[in-house]
Amino acid sequence: MKLTLARPGHAEHIARFYQSLHGDEFPHTEMFDARTVAQLLRDEELAVVLATDGQRMLGAAIGFPQSWNQVLEVGALSVDEVDDRTEVAKALFEAMRRFGLKQFGIAFFRARSEAAFRRGLEIGATCWGYRPAPGAASLEECELVMGFCDAAATDLRAAPPRNLITEMPFAQRIVDSLESAPSEVPYPKQFPVGAPRGTGTPVISGRIWPTYHAAQNYITIESSAGPFPLETIREFVGKIRQKGVHDIRLALP
Repeated sequence: MKLTLARPGHAEHIARFYQSLHGDEFPHTEMFDARTVAQLLRDEELAVVLATDGQRMLGAAIGFPQSWNQVLEVGALSVDEVDDRTEVAKALFEAMRRFGLKQFGIAFFRARSEAAFRRGLEIGATCWGYRPAPGAASLEECELVMGFCDAAATDLRAAPPRNLITEMPFAQRIVDSLESAPSEVPYPKQFPVGAPRGTGTPVISGRIWPTYHAAQNYITIESSAGPFPLETIREFVGKIRQKGVHDIRLALP
């Protein structure tokens, strides 16, 4: 099995793979269109790791780079019906995790169940908090955010701004963990294989990075730079409500 970080030239193969594996209920139907996949890869809104055996594609992992925030979210995995399906899934997850840590220093994923939470702990992830699930109407429908840190990343990480958000005790624990986090973890015993989540639209300092392709899309205020985050958030929410956007979510550590 060979693992490859996809380039725009792989878009046709990626689209055919997802078309063969998923139906209309798949939340990322943009993966069915080669032109869209190529554009997302060029714009670095999407990262895809491919698992192949000769000319056959065994599986693919989707990641969501956030260069502005120097972090990678590991999406769920899609694996074809093969005998060693679990091993392919584990290898895809590990490859995407390592890519995120090397490039940005932080990689995280969403644990949707207690079993996924336990598996995350087994592979060395720490739990940073929770977020409403895509399309959820209440906080009872949540996903835990679990992640890994590596201070020795390719990109130099900017120091977090001093403000009311970054000085929260839990946020400070995450910031401090960058210096002491282990960079090596064992392979997971299991990892869920299925459809990736619907992507949100990350926001920082009132600017939007749109990903409008996914089903159940919504706008999430991920973080706010500078010393006055609350003022920035209020101003941004007021502006986008004037444009007819009503589903707005604020993610805090």
